[in-house]
Amino acid sequence: DMRRPVTPVLEDIGVRYERYIKWKSDLYTHCSVHTEFYPAGYESYMDYCFLFSTDYEESVKSVFSLFPTTPFFIEGDNNLLAFIKVDTSEVQRNLLCLLHNMQKIGMIKHFKQAATLFHYSANNTNIQPTELYTSRNKTMKNPKKNNKLTSEDTNIFHLW
Repeated sequence: DMRRPVTPVLEDIGVRYERYIKWKSDLYTHCSVHTEFYPAGYESYMDYCFLFSTDYEESVKSVFSLFPTTPFFIEGDNNLLAFIKVDTSEVQRNLLCLLHNMQKIGMIKHFKQAATLFHYSANNTNIQPTELYTSRNKTMKNPKKNNKLTSEDTNIFHLW
């Protein structure tokens, strides 16, 4: 959470403030910052991840850009990875119907899907994945006792 004071965190991890300022001033040359919009607040939405096989990437992105939340896309070959947020079970059902209709008319060849559940607490500003669900109704729990995923845990999350 970038709104929290940074000094206590720097002290905890043993980093001098001057080094942090230098790192922060150069940050935009090494990464992209993606700010998302959630009209009903972040904790109100379910995060879905879709991997589409399509020849119509721009059209697919255009459809999901009509959603009230900010979609996030990553392109590669004839595949499109999309992160879509929805808030109610009715919207979730409509989303799945939309996907099947897009497949029926040939806009997408096929797709794989997954949903990530996050634990959110008003007392805790850290939001961490706790369970990862796939479309085949398999549940994979985070094996770490501290409930924080690391780069070693990326093999837990599979698109089916």
